[in-house]
Amino acid sequence: MPSYMIVGGYPNSWSSWLGATFIGMFPTPANVLIALMLGFYVLMRVLNVNRWVSFFGSVAYAFSSSGLLFLEAGHISKIIAIAFAPGVLAGFIAVFRGRYWLGIALTTLFMGLQIYANHPQITYYLFFLLGFYVIFESYLHVKKSNFSGLLKAYAIILVCITIGVGTRGMYLWNTLVYTKETTRGKSELTLGNINRSSDGLDRDYAFGQNYAFSKLETLTFLAPNFLGGSSNGNLGANSETYKMMVGQGIDAGTALNFSSNLPLYFGPQGYTSGAFYSGILILFFFLLSLFIVKDGLKYVLLATSVIYLFIAWGSYFSGFNYFMFDYFPYFNKFRDSKMILTLLHLCLVLGA
Repeated sequence: MPSYMIVGGYPNSWSSWLGATFIGMFPTPANVLIALMLGFYVLMRVLNVNRWVSFFGSVAYAFSSSGLLFLEAGHISKIIAIAFAPGVLAGFIAVFRGRYWLGIALTTLFMGLQIYANHPQITYYLFFLLGFYVIFESYLHVKKSNFSGLLKAYAIILVCITIGVGTRGMYLWNTLVYTKETTRGKSELTLGNINRSSDGLDRDYAFGQNYAFSKLETLTFLAPNFLGGSSNGNLGANSETYKMMVGQGIDAGTALNFSSNLPLYFGPQGYTSGAFYSGILILFFFLLSLFIVKDGLKYVLLATSVIYLFIAWGSYFSGFNYFMFDYFPYFNKFRDSKMILTLLHLCLVLGA
């Protein structure tokens, strides 16, 4: 990978300066956790949610198991993109609900920060949620015959996205040019591999075992250790394994070391650091909200959650995902589709 893709500076980009300044104000991991809470808090306040409820919601969003697992793995850019995602949605909501100046500020700001985060896959998946929301609001505006308001919202959103994305335009252009020379570009080799996309990743690679999230694993949303937990799990000194080993005369240090590094996971993935668990209470309140909340936003969150789950299933839902991979623009540029569950978590917490 060329050095300009890793350390290239963009001194004239206000989103780069602002993002780097904010992230640099606090040490890692405090900076990304604060960013996660701040982004979601802004979204909740735009929806006129009580401050305390907004605060606890932001905590629930920030401290998801998926976010902490990515943090442990060092995927900082991914978490930053996840952190700024709620702010983009907040801007869209403000614009379509008539709070134009607030919407302009939020959409432009957080779209710029989203691109600054430098994780195109999360940004790409975010647009599924934004797209469903735009369709929903378009339906409401057409139903009320408010065509002028709809066109005004379209224009504002388009301009704000253009400005926000444009603040890192050079980076995106470099990425686009470089992509053509990578495995995500068009292949000049033809070996008869029917699973090879003409312009994108190999299907078997994109939906490989290490990137699979089976339908059965969906139950980890209810019970995080349904399939054992981590591939390198820690049972600790209170476990029966540790007690049995010590009882058999093995010294405590060896027993503790053994019981702290066990392959507890028995699902289909090649390796996992843990389950994608949002919390049983969050899932319960999300389902409850579908029946008691009057805001039509719940339908957007439900539809998006279903699509996100379908995408996360990858090859375990091959009919849908192979179609998307072959025909939906840029879908075949990405692998490890289960990371979309981080945005599913956004939908669940917001709905709850």
